[in-house]
Amino acid sequence: MGVRTMKYHFTILFLLAAMLLADTNAIAQSRRERKERERREREREEYFRRHPDRRPDTPSPREESRPEAPRPKPKKRLEVDYPASVKREVYRIDVLIPLYLDELVKNGKPVYKGKMPDKAVPGMEFYQGVKLAADTLEFKGYKLDIYVHDITDPKQSAKALINEGKLKSTDLIIGAVQSGDIPELAAFAKRNDINFISAFSPADAGVTNNPWFTLVQPRLQTHCEKIMKKVAEKYHKEQITICYRNSVNSDENAYGYLTNILEENDLRKLNCNTAPDSAALAKIFTKEEVNVIIMPIVEVAYAESLLKRLYKFFPDLKFAVYGMPSWKNMTALRKPDAFPNVAVYYTTPFYYETSTNNSQLLAMIYQSKFNGRPGEMTYRGYELVYWYATLLREYGTVFNPYIKNNDNAPFTRFEIKTEWDKRKEEVLYNENQYLYMYRYQSSSYMIEK
Repeated sequence: MGVRTMKYHFTILFLLAAMLLADTNAIAQSRRERKERERREREREEYFRRHPDRRPDTPSPREESRPEAPRPKPKKRLEVDYPASVKREVYRIDVLIPLYLDELVKNGKPVYKGKMPDKAVPGMEFYQGVKLAADTLEFKGYKLDIYVHDITDPKQSAKALINEGKLKSTDLIIGAVQSGDIPELAAFAKRNDINFISAFSPADAGVTNNPWFTLVQPRLQTHCEKIMKKVAEKYHKEQITICYRNSVNSDENAYGYLTNILEENDLRKLNCNTAPDSAALAKIFTKEEVNVIIMPIVEVAYAESLLKRLYKFFPDLKFAVYGMPSWKNMTALRKPDAFPNVAVYYTTPFYYETSTNNSQLLAMIYQSKFNGRPGEMTYRGYELVYWYATLLREYGTVFNPYIKNNDNAPFTRFEIKTEWDKRKEEVLYNENQYLYMYRYQSSSYMIEK
């Protein structure tokens, strides 16, 4: 033990002596190297003094000592923390539709033997689609309880259904409702971890912080973003004119969405609170190229009057006009002699191609059931019930993390995305952001995706 300790101390002393000797040698070597560097530096300076044109540019000490720019922090991925999903033997779906049955049926008999009132048509078509989807799903072996509520009946209004607990046991709410019913239904859905799908209205109705609320009809802002993206892709060199109104709230909102997306100096603005005359328009249009116009005018009649002016005043010029989703109801677009020198574009989330297998099958079933042709709302009612039923069966009540799976959507390629308040890192709601672009000219149209 003692010998081992002595050897231990001796080893330490030996190492200290070796280190001291190494330090002495290192100091001497360092002194010699410093003198050699100083000699070479003097020779170098003498050379460049004689040949100043050969001196290389050297960075300033400040540049040499400039710290490396900090790397940007990776963006935080925002995700919703949904609860565990529940799978059931039988799923319940509640569908809220404005059917006006109290007005359409008296004493068990239909009041209108001919044409149904216009206000009742969308809801009735939607119901027909729901019915056909239920029949199709039952034929395929799905176990569903589907309850349809006529929300024009005060006893079946959204408020009454919630207050009386009639939606408490549902697994999914599909609401063909207007904006006034959305906040209460969305709040109920959030409290009970139930998905609420808004089928008709493009309004978020001020709902925030609610991952259980989904808009399948995109907001006006989403349409404007799609328009600006398309215009930027197709006309990145041309001057863009925006014909706007700020005297109407809906038009002013659309104008605001568009100008927030595109830089102010990229737009040539023309106020159209009153219809511009030919002299005002002649100053901004050219014969040399296509005149590109964005027209955030929601009112169809006024927008149509502006399009007619373009043809009336400048029949030899070419125009590409991008309008609002409401232009879908502009009947003049289907007339071959209406402004033939103007190509009109607008966006829509739904396009039902009648030549597809799914469309032809639905048309055949509809003919056998209702003796007619399905309307647009029939397609929408059918596909929403059908698609969401497949999600329920495959993923359970909380299918939200798998909403990108649109394989079973019969017609529309839904693109449901979660909207966020990125400043607060807070979820807003979910929204379908898939939009088609219609292009009309001389009554013919094509679809751009």
